[in-house]
Order: sequence, then C-alpha cells, then structure tokens
Amino acid sequence: RSRRQRQMCIRDRACANWSKHWIKVLKEFGFVAANAEETVLVMIDPQASWSIILCLYVAGDSLACKNWPSKYNALLQFIKKKKIEITDTGDLQWHLSVRYQWSADKQRLFASQTAYIEKVAAKHGIDPNLEKGPTTPMSEKFEVRAADIPAPEDVDPELRTDTKSLMGSILFPAGWCRPDMCHTT
Repeated sequence: RSRRQRQMCIRDRACANWSKHWIKVLKEFGFVAANAEETVLVMIDPQASWSIILCLYVAGDSLACKNWPSKYNALLQFIKKKKIEITDTGDLQWHLSVRYQWSADKQRLFASQTAYIEKVAAKHGIDPNLEKGPTTPMSEKFEVRAADIPAPEDVDPELRTDTKSLMGSILFPAGWCRPDMCHTT
C-alpha cells in the first residue's frame, strides 16, 4: 500500500472505533438503535410524548432532534462527565450542504440546496441564474433505442467523465430535497 492508502486506512479504523465508542456511550445513557446500522438512535417517553433522535454521520458528528429539554440537558452533562468534547450549535441551519429555515410561525421547516446547486452549475459551466428553462427536462415521448446508444469507444472519455460527474452531483439534491428533479412532467 502507498503511504496515502495506509493513512486513510488508519483514519478509517480510528473513525470506526470512535463511532463504536460514541454508540456505546449513547446506549449507556439509554438510547436504543432505530436501525440495524446504528446510525439513528432514539430515546422516547411515550407517556409525555417526549423524544430525542440522534442521527450519526461522518466520524462521530451527530444531529439531534429533540422536544425533551430536561433529558437533552442531562445527556449533555453525561457526555461531559465521559470526557467527550461536544458542541451544541443550536438550531439546525446547515447540514450536509443543505440549508434549513423555519417559517415565521415555526410550523414548517424548509430545506434548500441552492449553494450546492450553484457550485455544481459553476463547475460544469451551467448558468445558475437561468430565468426560465424548458418546461420538462425531456420530451414526454422520449425513447431510448439500442441503435441510438454509441459504443463506449466512440464517446470522448472526458465527456463521459464530465457527464457522470454531473449526473452524480444532480442525484444528491434530487434525493435530498428536490425529488421533483427525477420526473419529466
């Protein structure tokens, strides 16, 4: 293995060990896993409709959704006693390239990936300020026929790479907060 590969392997092992430790601490406090991968942990008091939901991602970072202030404050104290440094950044505003904003009445939460989409557009030379695009991304009668598909060796490798990059970049907002991007009508 190269030095870089060894460093990545060490980092990945350290991240996996940290995640195991973090999950152990949360379970010790009373959380239970909501899924097989233990990436979502929950604590619920059904009599009072109180709950805390913790979503784990990227090497020990977590996102907490809560309506149980006393238990959440107790959790923060418990974590500090375990000598784990934790930062509560307050209400969710940004998470994984998504901006979150509450409506004025606090009844609705809006998700936006405008900054991410603008970054992808700039990378691929697309005008993000396009006032009006086509009414649909493609004709409703669009058909793919085998005869229309070029052989791989007939496609410019750079074009193929750029197209795959753009399609992959578009899938992220399509799956997160813009499912309408997946439909032609």
